[in-house]
Amino acid sequence: GIRVYDVTGVQPCALPISLMVVGLALMAPVFRSMGETEKRNALLSTLTDGVITIDMAGIVELFNPAAEKLFGHAAHEVIGRNVAMLMPKSDARNHDDYLNKYDRTGESRIVGTNRELRGLRKDGATFPMELSVSTLSTGEGQTIVGVLRDITERKRAEHEIRQLNERLE
Repeated sequence: GIRVYDVTGVQPCALPISLMVVGLALMAPVFRSMGETEKRNALLSTLTDGVITIDMAGIVELFNPAAEKLFGHAAHEVIGRNVAMLMPKSDARNHDDYLNKYDRTGESRIVGTNRELRGLRKDGATFPMELSVSTLSTGEGQTIVGVLRDITERKRAEHEIRQLNERLE
């Protein structure tokens, strides 16, 4: 797969969506020679952000390699199970109710937005993450797409800045 590194050349970095689109456009000739499944798998395996899709019952349908790294679960451990397994109990309790309400009314506070929340790793540790949720309509119904990013380092830096500002005051 393609890896993108930060300016130090040391760590993989997350690209803004606009740069990801440009990069994908440059890969178009390669994609044209691939089948649809190959294209999808190639795209999902190159993303640095986790991508999870669920059905309206909350059952995970897709779990890309970046999501595997983020949560510590292999895809086969998650696909076919309720996405609530990736959430702290406090969030998981209400998740199915949110999905049911969205399915009945079409109303959602999260679809089309970015929000910060906590994820639950396989080892039981929680971590801060940013979640962007959208929906995809197919002939089989609606699929919910979540794009996830670990924001642990960003939160740590924000905390350090707050502490430094408090010392300066």
